[in-house]
Amino acid sequence: APVVDRSGNYNGGNFNTKETTDVATYRDGEVIKPVDSAIWDFDGTDDKISIATDSVDIYCFTIAIKQDKEYTPELTPAQGNVGFFVNGNAFNGITIGSWTGTMTDETLTWWGYGTAGSGSGGTYIRDTILAGWHIFTFNWNGSDYDIWVDGIKKTTYARGGGSGHSGLFTGVTAITPGWQQGWDSYFTGQMGFFRGYDKSLTDQQIIENFNQQNSRFNPPNWANRDIVQDSLVLWLDAGIPASYPGPPRSGTGDWWIDLATTGEWGKYGDPIWTGGGYWDFDGSGDAFLLNTHTTALDPGTGDMTWEVWFKTDLTTGDRYIYSNYEAPNDRIEFRVGTSGSVCRMLMNDNTVVWYRDTVTSVVAGTWYHLVVRYDRGAATMQDGVTFYVNGVADAGKTDGGTWVQNATIAPASSSDWIGRRGNGGSQLDGSIAVFRIYNKKLSASEIEQNFIVQRQRFGV
Repeated sequence: APVVDRSGNYNGGNFNTKETTDVATYRDGEVIKPVDSAIWDFDGTDDKISIATDSVDIYCFTIAIKQDKEYTPELTPAQGNVGFFVNGNAFNGITIGSWTGTMTDETLTWWGYGTAGSGSGGTYIRDTILAGWHIFTFNWNGSDYDIWVDGIKKTTYARGGGSGHSGLFTGVTAITPGWQQGWDSYFTGQMGFFRGYDKSLTDQQIIENFNQQNSRFNPPNWANRDIVQDSLVLWLDAGIPASYPGPPRSGTGDWWIDLATTGEWGKYGDPIWTGGGYWDFDGSGDAFLLNTHTTALDPGTGDMTWEVWFKTDLTTGDRYIYSNYEAPNDRIEFRVGTSGSVCRMLMNDNTVVWYRDTVTSVVAGTWYHLVVRYDRGAATMQDGVTFYVNGVADAGKTDGGTWVQNATIAPASSSDWIGRRGNGGSQLDGSIAVFRIYNKKLSASEIEQNFIVQRQRFGV
């Protein structure tokens, strides 16, 4: 099958292709849209792609690449299994490949650069990169180069032995996936895409590019990587194997495992886990109960944030998502469907109750990213209980009760439930995929970050 890029340049190759579209009637320069799972497979013998250019300037490029060869120690460190080469002005450029040898704390690296005539060169990823798919980005930030791996900026370094960007990526005349130009070094592995830009990208653009592609290639632990983890006390995610099904458990029953601090949540009734990474609750006895209550889930004398990905099958009634319940005194509960809203948050401080609703109305069968924030020291309920729905602030509306500034909500003998109220009523008919609690008030940017990381998973 041919390789066709947007500029009209075409050079063939000898590859095995996987699930690519039919290109029997392609035209030079035509953009051929692959299916989502399409990749190029390189066998390490003679497979390569040669992309000719008309001396272009590249300020940023990003690539999805997976190596098949594992690290093997050598007496003399050496670069091997070259996956990609970009040849710039006067043979300067970037080589992407693995590094074998005895470099300290390094088993696999993908980055190197060459400088013609100076004899200098090096690799700039010094920590271990797990085998498997990775999305790499190399970006000129105006004064230095940033190297990104799987949506994380791994390092920034100044260009050595040359003259900044002009000494490396100006006048690019060759891009060679699968081999290093001038050497008989061929790649064993796969590639998904390559993009080159004639401008530098912002950090946010690089992160957005990664988030758009991460579920396609599933880099190791990508689902964990960008979630805000500062002050995180509860993290349940039915789409992460460590959370469910989790490690082998003793005894009977199913458990939903907290990735943060609280431990095991036991299954009541028969919530059904799906391959889509969420639990389905039927509204008739399905729930999860924390094995042992911990005061980390109580606001006490601090702020808190509750975050959940959910959908409901019913838009009326009180359908509880979470309940930290001690009757009749302190408790924290939030539910969907009350007055048709996405959420009602109810708090009880020693029998003094207040509650607020979202302005956003709920639609059955729709995934929502809901965030509820509690600011203990706020002077009013409007500032003390705030909502975000799908990454956007919801103005909320005050519906009742008496706000207590600097309340101390610390249930002494609470039970913590997901999918029902603490006293057993008002059960959820719907689905929950992710539930997190922070013992701080998340900022707007932190909420947006968590939303962006997982929105593609839920089609929002």
